[in-house]
Amino acid sequence: MRGGLVSVLKNEGTISTYVGSRVYIGKAPQKAALPYIVITQMGSDEFLSLDGTGSLRAVDFDIDCKAALSTTAEDIGNAVRVFLDDYTGAAGSQTIKAVLMNDESTDYEPPADGSDGGIHTTLLDVTIQYEPA
Repeated sequence: MRGGLVSVLKNEGTISTYVGSRVYIGKAPQKAALPYIVITQMGSDEFLSLDGTGSLRAVDFDIDCKAALSTTAEDIGNAVRVFLDDYTGAAGSQTIKAVLMNDESTDYEPPADGSDGGIHTTLLDVTIQYEPA
């Protein structure tokens, strides 16, 4: 599902206007240009059917929208939230049945070199329910 989610976000026009193809899984490259998005899987849950086979899966993701300016990070976060809110459809080889927004928060990562160039983050906590391929 991670790869499918990356593909969905990269191909959405408003989001790609901000980040282009800079949507990463787990962590961004050290020299990645801002702004970008990092997707981290936080957990998963299987919904078993009566015959014991999985028919639906739920995966929790943190989607970190990172930028040099807090307003840009917020704008990217808003674009992701609006696009994913109740999204259904293809995500790679998977089919998303529902996207649930659990939480939204902001953060600031101070620079390691003592300069003024920290990274602002809008973090979205989402649960994606999908049918495994």
